Amino acid sequence: MCGRFYIESEDTPAELERMLRQASPDADSAPMKGELVPGKAACVLARGRESGAARPFAMRWGYPLEKKLVINARLETAAQRPMFSESWRIRRCLIPASGWFEWDHSEKRPPRYRFRSKTARWLWLAGLYQNKEGMEPRFVVVTRHADGALAGFHDRMPLCFLPGEESGWLQPGEPADDMDGSLLSDGVSWERDPFPPETAIQLSMI
Repeated sequence: MCGRFYIESEDTPAELERMLRQASPDADSAPMKGELVPGKAACVLARGRESGAARPFAMRWGYPLEKKLVINARLETAAQRPMFSESWRIRRCLIPASGWFEWDHSEKRPPRYRFRSKTARWLWLAGLYQNKEGMEPRFVVVTRHADGALAGFHDRMPLCFLPGEESGWLQPGEPADDMDGSLLSDGVSWERDPFPPETAIQLSMI
């Protein structure tokens, strides 16, 4: 599951900084750095409607469902679920992130931990998006089963790609059962470290 991710506010990699500025060219708008939560805008890489070329956009996290936000889509079932099936076919996206957060609910006051790659300064999270007429674009983060290093902590994790290994995700219609181990990020080495408690209320995740 992924209900909170972050982009380092200090010493942001140059390539990532360029994307953030392209997605939010207005200097007075939200910087889309730091801790990013459902309902807020984030930098998202998607194919342009006219050119078909991938470029950064600002999109809001979460598909509205009644009074809730659906923030994740399961890799194994997204192609079949009515909410995600069209996005799966023609509207995939990538979300740059330094890492993501999870909470250890085995404890009475769940501490949170930061997960990130041991080798890369940032990652791509796989996503799907909606672009309905009259509404601002919205995205969800695609999750998969947790790999060996993370399975003992949580049974789900974001579908991640290292920079340079992400291009296949934007190809429409790729069936989930054809994805090999490299696409499922099993080769990435993860590190987990405790992170100071947040002051905001933790959002529920769907």
